[in-house]
Amino acid sequence: FDRLGGISERPKGCRMPTSSGKFASENLVLSSSATALLFKLSRKMTEAEFIETLHSFCGPIWQMQLGVRKPYDFIHLPWSKLAVVNFTSPKACGVCFEVLKLVAGRPGVCVTDVCEALQQGLAPNLAHFCAKCQQNSKVSLPLVFIDGRSISP
Repeated sequence: FDRLGGISERPKGCRMPTSSGKFASENLVLSSSATALLFKLSRKMTEAEFIETLHSFCGPIWQMQLGVRKPYDFIHLPWSKLAVVNFTSPKACGVCFEVLKLVAGRPGVCVTDVCEALQQGLAPNLAHFCAKCQQNSKVSLPLVFIDGRSISP
């Protein structure tokens, strides 16, 4: 379902990382309606470190092209080397995808790969997180933002 509750096209998506540290991507092109990305990381990071990484690569472009500093509403690092981000628009998502695809895996860059997530939109990502919480009580909490301000505890 898309952010308006309608059925969305199935994302090209990717599978979990392979032994090479890359996602098993079926398609390297982002769908035009994509708002969520998966990031394979080279090391364990805190949310603050990951957000700093996003901003170091994408922040100036988001500011120039979109006029916003924080174009995301969901950030979750569910595993030690995986991050999930939902953006507030397909354009913000596309900018991040294009920039990080260019630098992923280079020396000094902690993002080794990026691909379109299966869950697209804030509500589907929150629902997926809640479903995981029912299965495992040790799940880390995501960061949720409204208008760039964190509403997470």
